[in-house]
Amino acid sequence: MNQMPYLPVEQQFQRNAELYGERIALIKGEVSEDRVAYDYGSLNKKSNQYANYLQLQNIKPGAAVAVFVTDPLEIIPAMIGLFKMGAIFIPLNPADFPQRTRDVLQEIQPQCIIVDDDNLAPLNVAIESISISNTIINICSADFIKFADDSQPQYNPDLDDICYVYYSSGTTGKPKGITGTRRGISHFIRWEIETLALTPNVRVSQWTQPFYDAFLRDVFTPLCCGGTIVAPESTDTILNASKLVSWINANEIDVVHTIPTIFHLLLRESASGDFKKLRYVLLAGERVIPKDVQRCFELFGERIQLLNLYGPSETVMTKLFYFIKPGDETRRSIPIGKPMSEVEVVLLDNNELPVSAGGIGEIAISPGFYLPGYFRQPELTTSAYVKCDHVKTGLVYKTGDYGRLLEDGELEFLGRKDHQVKINGIRVELSEVENILSTHPAIKENVVQLLHQQEKHHLVAWVSGDIPAATIDKAMYQFLKDKLPPYLIPNYYVCIDKLPRLPNGKVNHKALPKFDLRSVQYKPQSFFEEIFEQAYELTETKLTHIWEQALNRPYIKLNDNFFQLGGDSLMVFTVINEVKKQLNYDLPLSVFLKSPTIAELAKVIRGEQASLDSIIVPLHTPGDKTPFWCVHPPGGNVLTYAKLAYRIGETYPFYAIQNPILCGRKGSNKLEDLASEYLAQVLEVQPSGPFILAGWSMGGIIAVEMARQLLAQGYSVSLVILIDSEWPYPTNVDVSDVSHRVRLVEHRAFSSLLRFLSEGFGVKPKDKKLLYSERVLRGILNLTAQQFMDVTFIRKEKKSFPREWLLIADQVLEKLIGTNSMLRIVPYGSLSLLAPPQQMKLVLWILRLLNKTPNNLDLANLNAFMAAFRQHLQAVCTYTPQPIDAKVALFLTGEEASYDLQGWRNCITNEFSVYPTPGNHFTLLTEPNVGELAKKMLEILP
Repeated sequence: MNQMPYLPVEQQFQRNAELYGERIALIKGEVSEDRVAYDYGSLNKKSNQYANYLQLQNIKPGAAVAVFVTDPLEIIPAMIGLFKMGAIFIPLNPADFPQRTRDVLQEIQPQCIIVDDDNLAPLNVAIESISISNTIINICSADFIKFADDSQPQYNPDLDDICYVYYSSGTTGKPKGITGTRRGISHFIRWEIETLALTPNVRVSQWTQPFYDAFLRDVFTPLCCGGTIVAPESTDTILNASKLVSWINANEIDVVHTIPTIFHLLLRESASGDFKKLRYVLLAGERVIPKDVQRCFELFGERIQLLNLYGPSETVMTKLFYFIKPGDETRRSIPIGKPMSEVEVVLLDNNELPVSAGGIGEIAISPGFYLPGYFRQPELTTSAYVKCDHVKTGLVYKTGDYGRLLEDGELEFLGRKDHQVKINGIRVELSEVENILSTHPAIKENVVQLLHQQEKHHLVAWVSGDIPAATIDKAMYQFLKDKLPPYLIPNYYVCIDKLPRLPNGKVNHKALPKFDLRSVQYKPQSFFEEIFEQAYELTETKLTHIWEQALNRPYIKLNDNFFQLGGDSLMVFTVINEVKKQLNYDLPLSVFLKSPTIAELAKVIRGEQASLDSIIVPLHTPGDKTPFWCVHPPGGNVLTYAKLAYRIGETYPFYAIQNPILCGRKGSNKLEDLASEYLAQVLEVQPSGPFILAGWSMGGIIAVEMARQLLAQGYSVSLVILIDSEWPYPTNVDVSDVSHRVRLVEHRAFSSLLRFLSEGFGVKPKDKKLLYSERVLRGILNLTAQQFMDVTFIRKEKKSFPREWLLIADQVLEKLIGTNSMLRIVPYGSLSLLAPPQQMKLVLWILRLLNKTPNNLDLANLNAFMAAFRQHLQAVCTYTPQPIDAKVALFLTGEEASYDLQGWRNCITNEFSVYPTPGNHFTLLTEPNVGELAKKMLEILP
């Protein structure tokens, strides 16, 4: 085929206007009798009006003209008019931030700004703080219509003159102006018309916003072959897939230019009977997904030809193309094809030398014609357009994209250079992760980024699809574990309704919901508060604010699980306290544990469901094997099991048993009675064996007694798990004297309590000089024992307190207060004169006055915790373990030799196994130790 000669696109349009004066050139709107249309003759005259009017305003060839118009009926004739009289067309986005528009205007110093009534206000905002001496032409004014001449202007352009500038964001934050020439536009337009054999009756969709260079393609392809531009009434049609399907059908579109994302949405809403007239879909700007290719062939066979196009704006539109064919849906990725005529492509290594055959290199393009580079930015031009002896022109544009030449001669696109990252020294291509994720049937679209937070790298995937947020981590891991190496599997997923888009449809990475592990600061004026400003009383809204503050993270959804979001016991008390203050509702801890989502809690608070007071807490129960029953530790609540539950519960439904005191009921002080009460409720959930029982710390002792009672009643017990549970009293001491035995247990329990407080306040006791006097410290320790354990030490015992206890008390006080300021405010002697409830109330008041952590604690909940601790202690003190014929596994922290295991060995007549586990008594159920603990448990569970 003989190629068309290069002719400026405005002259090609002029020629067609003379040939097809009454043929429709441009239509806008829905199909109706009153929609607006220009024939070739009227569109030509209007473009002449623009050109002649601008010449009257003394706008010369080569002048920069900013255009602040979006209506196709106005900006298309304005653009053609600017081309006809030799000015440079520079379209700007009225929706941009004023500062960006201001920066661009100051950069280009336009001789003229064209605007319409719809966009005059944003223009005025953008220029209010800068000096503008330029001519501002409002095309809606009467002067424009009255004085504009519609005859053909006289101007003979050079094909290599700059005729347009499109601005995009630069890596430095400064907008960069990408220039183009008439020869560059004509090169692509000629290729498309000839390659697709387009004729004067072709109807081409116009979906691209005018401030993207693809707009030129949508406009001049039909105008240069005598076809028709068909534009929807607004962008709402483009962003609504079902409307867009109907629009394509009604307008009998022949050719569609779009991005793969819009094409993907179209396929979801279309049926095999749609698009009867559609012949070509040209895709560019993003990766084409093989799954969408498969869907297209399934719906339409080969009657619609798909093309994958590639070409950066810097080389003036598309420069490579690939005709997609059956079978391509099985490829890992769809090729971007081969160069157009006159175009040369080389793949360069880091030294700007061609890579070897099959190697990966940066795609560099020589379009075969002159490239002016960036508008008035010579340094940027020099860095991007480099000399290359391997192309005829001697100059290439380095795209910043990686590619690889396939065996069949087609070029494969491998993603951006800046989309390649390193994880643990391994080079990672994020587009590979995105490609694999996109093959999951429930994932509609996704984008992956590498974030560096809290001294670690994290792969984060933003996805939209049909996978519930609560299960997406597990679902995606199961899907990806056999498809990607471990370091390529995302660490976190952010589920969103849809990815944010720029006006041209590409993913707006900057608008993705921010992901922050824990460091995002809470903002009182949050997103939800803004939305529900007129409905401030909504319970869900208030709860969302409270959770955002407690968890220190945004974007919490109504069905997010508090503990899966990283909640812990301190955060729970913060929430309960804030619920009381902000919603005037006393939220029981037991209710929170059973309803750990905003949606569920809101129902409870509004009274839409009965408040729950069962001691059974189903922490995580999706598993289908034997239930896993875990008894509370001394404090009575089961918060500490949350992270373990989410690991065990996936296979073994995880139920926790909390102390009745936390449900507002009085429990027994006898351990056998507690075990019997717990079993009665366990059997309501699980009527038959075998049973798996567990407990941390003293909870393990109750679990053993429950197992003994089950066996005595004829039930089977497959396993009892003791989580760092010591035998209640030393086996090398005579404990026949009950009072002596009780004191031994109390002494051991208090030592454990102090270590718990030390761990909780982040204190690692060091043997150093005491800040407080020993008398004061012994008094504080005695008060602590009274508060938490209802135990009072006599003078002789206080004098023999271990130095470790004194160090813990001294350094916890130092951590909380820093000096003895508390004792200056209220002397220690005053505390000792008060009754225990008043003591604790006064201490909390003092610490709140000093802005210390306990400000988040509620006194009632703290009293319930201490009551449960005292009850549990008394029950253990008076308990004499009996022999048990059950398999028992003890998970220990530290060295086995440091534990007194003889008591357990004497009591257990069946198999008794010991497993070391990382951490200490208080950290083994926290990250990362809980992961290793759960793994070992799952290995031995039946």
